[in-house]
Amino acid sequence: FDDFEWFEWRPQDLFDNGVRWAIEDDLRSRASVSMDWGATDANDIVDMDKHLETIQPVYDSFLEEFRKVSAEKFAPKKRGRLFSDVVKEYHNSSLFKTNKKTNEPKRQKTLDKEITQVATFMNWAGDVDLNTFTTGFATSYAEALVDPKSGLITKRGKMAGKETVDGYISSVRNVLDYAKRKDYITINPWAALGLTGYGAAREKYRDWSEDELRQYFTMQIPSQDKLVAAILATTGARLDEIALLEWGQLHSDTTQDGKTVFWIDLIDSIVKNNPSKRRIPVLSKVWDLIQQHPKSTNEKEPNRLFTYPRDKDGKAQNKASRATNAHCRKISTDTRFAIHGLRHTFTTMCRTALIDTEMREFIVGRGGDGEGARYGQAAEVATHIQELEKLDISFLDGMLAIEKQSNKPYQMVGGANGWAGQKVDTGGGD
Repeated sequence: FDDFEWFEWRPQDLFDNGVRWAIEDDLRSRASVSMDWGATDANDIVDMDKHLETIQPVYDSFLEEFRKVSAEKFAPKKRGRLFSDVVKEYHNSSLFKTNKKTNEPKRQKTLDKEITQVATFMNWAGDVDLNTFTTGFATSYAEALVDPKSGLITKRGKMAGKETVDGYISSVRNVLDYAKRKDYITINPWAALGLTGYGAAREKYRDWSEDELRQYFTMQIPSQDKLVAAILATTGARLDEIALLEWGQLHSDTTQDGKTVFWIDLIDSIVKNNPSKRRIPVLSKVWDLIQQHPKSTNEKEPNRLFTYPRDKDGKAQNKASRATNAHCRKISTDTRFAIHGLRHTFTTMCRTALIDTEMREFIVGRGGDGEGARYGQAAEVATHIQELEKLDISFLDGMLAIEKQSNKPYQMVGGANGWAGQKVDTGGGD
């Protein structure tokens, strides 16, 4: 086929049905001409036989392969938009950076987490396009996520939790949802994906027993770790709300009947949700403990009560949790016994004391309009404190006794968790 260079088609044109059959017809015509010289003398006939021995097998092979390629199952599907390209576009969009529920900017920690989870998927899946995303593909990924041997989620050889798996799948689903919004796909194939049975059930924190409460507050541990726990146990607040407390958030006032009330003001704070913007009533016994805590223990942020370092998202919960839970392990090896359990312990105490459910939900930041002061802040706080005074907080007596017995001044004490404000003997003096 010396005329091969004359062909005005490319190999990829073979997958166009019309062009493909035109090419086939052209090649058959050329082959027929080549195999029919119209030879008359003996020498020509011998040469033609040799020529046919070369051409015929190639021609037959072409026809066979052509019919295979012509079958629909052998025709490659048109590749869709690459998932990696959609990821770049989505992660640079305002849709990714804005919380869907609150319409406020997402925390940097949330953004980083989602980016990391999508990167984990792409490392597992490779450079796939949007046509790849079927229910079966999602199932394969979910199975890989819960397989400790896959290394996708590091859990020290344990199966990842259900919420963790849901989070990884959700991060990919968000990208697909964006692709649907941009008309890159007609439907999000992972929109209604069921993940029942994938991932270990979440281990819930349990209530602290009275004995565990008493043990914690009489242990020889850093003062700030005790104080944080005391506030949590008597307010039901979230750990990060208290770990980030500043002195300017502590308030007191006198009501019309002459009663002094105390509270923590979270109205203007960055908290989990709108109901969390509240005034947290503080019992007088706990207020005394707060006032005994030394000021300016945090050199970088002297306005803060505690020294737990912030992470890059501005939160201090992780470091505070690590420090306080280390003391919990000295009391019990049960991992469900943790500092986060005090929020539920407080709820149980309120229920036992028959405190109104709506008021209890408002105090812990799960109900109400989040605006506080509907009829005067002192009056509002006084109403809540009146209810909280029904609680049995005698477990703090041991802590109060230790604080009263010790007249030794505070000094900064270093430690693995950045402890400060621990009482030590400095040899007397003011």
